[in-house]
Amino acid sequence: MKKSILLLFFSIILFSLSITASQRFEYTDVEQCRNRGDQGYDPLTRGYIEGQFNKEDFRADDYCYNEDVLYEFSCQLINETSLLYPHSRSIAVRQAVFCEGGCLNGVCQPYNEPLCQDTDEGLNYNQSGRITIQRHPRWDDVLKRFTPQIFTDRCLSPTQLQEWYCSMNNTPASVTYECPYRCERGACRPLACAEYNERLRSSDQECCRPYTVKEDLWSTSNPPLAICCRQNECAADAICFRSGTEMDDARCVNGRWYRKR
Repeated sequence: MKKSILLLFFSIILFSLSITASQRFEYTDVEQCRNRGDQGYDPLTRGYIEGQFNKEDFRADDYCYNEDVLYEFSCQLINETSLLYPHSRSIAVRQAVFCEGGCLNGVCQPYNEPLCQDTDEGLNYNQSGRITIQRHPRWDDVLKRFTPQIFTDRCLSPTQLQEWYCSMNNTPASVTYECPYRCERGACRPLACAEYNERLRSSDQECCRPYTVKEDLWSTSNPPLAICCRQNECAADAICFRSGTEMDDARCVNGRWYRKR
């Protein structure tokens, strides 16, 4: 009974001591402190320490503080002496460890995911994306749940795009890109059909016509007509496939649509 009370008392002391700048909990007067199950500090292997505290046996097991933080116990030998401690002594140390792959059953799990993830997979100027960065928190924040950093593609001006991507060493990086037409909602966008037509009007070329692609414009028996105006935006494939083909006020000549005079 006395032994159980002392063990409980030691556990309360172990939990209540404040964390230091080095994230260590130090206990003096620990005799015959021994590492068991691992070689001391080994977050990937579950272990425990045992010894004597106030001439009573005790044991402290590695355990998960939460799903991200492991409390790792180890024994260390202190050779430095002082007036208070004239002889070398062994101490029990508890260290908080942030587990990148999560903590389970007193062990840090392997971390296989990349530190940097990009939703649009690199320098994709025509698609809005974001990158998510997982990085180690500062030691003084180790007991707080870490919030990933997120960087989202954005428009710096009506034509300038800031595109985020993951660098070779898994760190965030960005470039400023000048969109050919306009920047909107974090991506380069094609011109609206009416605006594109106005630009080409002086040369009598109206590549982007105010039509929307419909099912009846596509045929398996004839080459499809590549109408470049789709959902009121200019598509990149503004071409036609058969010279001499006519539609309303346009004629296909050498693979391009020309307005009829």
